[in-house]
Amino acid sequence: MTPLRRLVPRTLAARITWVSALAVLVVLVLVGAGLVAGLRAALTEALDETLAAQASALEDRVAADGSLDGAALPDDDVVAEVRDATGAVLARVPAGAPALPDLSGGAVTVDLDGGPARLLTRPVDAGTLVVAASLKDVDESTAALVAGLAVAVPVATAALALLVRFAVGRALRPVERIRDRVARMSGSALGQRVPEPGTPLEVDRLARTMNAMLARVQAAAERQRQFVADASHELRSPLARMRTELEVDAAHPSTADPGATAASVLAETVGLQRLVDDLLLLARGDVGALAARRDLLDLDEVVAAAVARARVSGQEVDTGGVRPVQVRGDPDQLERAVGNLLDNAVRHARYRVTVGLQEQDGDAVLTVADDGPGVPADDRERVFERFTRLDAARSGRGGAGLGLAIARDVARRHGGTLVVETADGGGARFVLTLQVDGLPGADVGRGSPTATRSRVQRSVPVASVQESVDVDVPIRVAYDQWTQFESFPQFMGGVERITQIDDTHTHWITNIDGVKREFDAEITEQHPEERVAWTSTGGDAKHAGVVTFHRLDDTKTRVMIQIDWEPTGLVEKAGAALGFDDRQIKADAKRFKEFIESRGTETGAWRGDVSRPDQP
Repeated sequence: MTPLRRLVPRTLAARITWVSALAVLVVLVLVGAGLVAGLRAALTEALDETLAAQASALEDRVAADGSLDGAALPDDDVVAEVRDATGAVLARVPAGAPALPDLSGGAVTVDLDGGPARLLTRPVDAGTLVVAASLKDVDESTAALVAGLAVAVPVATAALALLVRFAVGRALRPVERIRDRVARMSGSALGQRVPEPGTPLEVDRLARTMNAMLARVQAAAERQRQFVADASHELRSPLARMRTELEVDAAHPSTADPGATAASVLAETVGLQRLVDDLLLLARGDVGALAARRDLLDLDEVVAAAVARARVSGQEVDTGGVRPVQVRGDPDQLERAVGNLLDNAVRHARYRVTVGLQEQDGDAVLTVADDGPGVPADDRERVFERFTRLDAARSGRGGAGLGLAIARDVARRHGGTLVVETADGGGARFVLTLQVDGLPGADVGRGSPTATRSRVQRSVPVASVQESVDVDVPIRVAYDQWTQFESFPQFMGGVERITQIDDTHTHWITNIDGVKREFDAEITEQHPEERVAWTSTGGDAKHAGVVTFHRLDDTKTRVMIQIDWEPTGLVEKAGAALGFDDRQIKADAKRFKEFIESRGTETGAWRGDVSRPDQP
């Protein structure tokens, strides 16, 4: 710390006092200097007037008799001389006074034997009249004022400093009470508040702002504690059930059913993974790390995919009110939101779920209604809070209470809203409103992965993986190769043989993890240099796929692969839950790249254009 910084007071009150005293001292010194200078100028001016009057009287006397003899002077400090044209002194009053300097002009200050004096020169008939008067009285008066100011300025400065210190200390007393109260607060006593003094206004605003912040901190801490408690409960329950099943099997090996236990543990593991994914999604959203894409997509196809998954459970879903609507948004997040709404409706519906989608006033409005017990008016906001389930007994029915919270969070990230109201005839109706246009983002063409992603037949899949790969061949070569279904076994793992029955039908034989299946598939879309899509139509596998092609330059193509399927059996479900299928598709994409680049050309030519079923 420098010596200068050591002189600066550390407390706010001391600093204000120090600055105020210094400012007052400077002002008083400047004012005092002005007073001294003004007084001296006024006294000097008065002395000059006296000299002028005396010179006029003496001038009359010289004009009358040509001499200063007998002239009366007002003061002993006044000296007068008459000089001829050569400068010789003709007369001096008083006679024994010292000689005056030979100067011309008006009144000036000169140094005489008796000290500084003012001297005035005037021409007369006999020559020149010179009159001088001592500045002793002026100096004495000025010195007396300086002496008085030398005492008054420090005293006034000190008095003002004390007054400022007292006033500042009194004004900051509420701030000190606020500081003391905050210092004594702890994490377990966030309900305390700082005192609000009312005045001064600035401190009162500080106190009210501090209390508002403490209220937010308390609410956030309570939400965090509740979040941790609920998350712990949701994680502990499936872990406890898995431990119980394993302990029972270990205690009674003779009656244990390993297959049933494995299936039960797998189901619990999938539920745990879903819960962890939901928690991570919400956590990323809280810290602003969940950026939403702004792709153009068919919201009706997103709804169709969610409805297909809901119908797998046997739930009746009415989609008569669904109309084609396109929006800009993040496909993954919107699929999550719509899926959560459908899952919630299926969970609470008695017999039927009704889904509607239409465009209203420039917005896409999705409604998901059920004929269940509905949501009481007092709980229509609480139901969107995390871990909120209206069944207070926690009977175990349903999920962890995060689905609706995630759905509303997704809606808000897309500039939309999500509310709940009473459905016709009872039950709950959730209304998701999204902007149809106006969101930033480039248009997505017909052959883009976003535009084609949900155009795979959606009556089948409950699992989906995607992968992309850049291949160093022209787009026509890459596209033609994917129309040669017979070549798939050369780069798709688990595919033993594909037979092309006709232009739009194939027969597949697969062997994945020792599970062998045969099924027929229909080529649903086949457009030159754009995409190829297929879906199973019969057999013991439910499967669909779409491949889109994107030209990077004349010799490079990006291939986007999406495979949807319904896993059956313990092995396939475990693979889907643990992400083995994602790794399989990545390996398939890598093998396709090696296959087509090593050949440099396709194994066969394009077989014809196949339009979508809903297009001419």
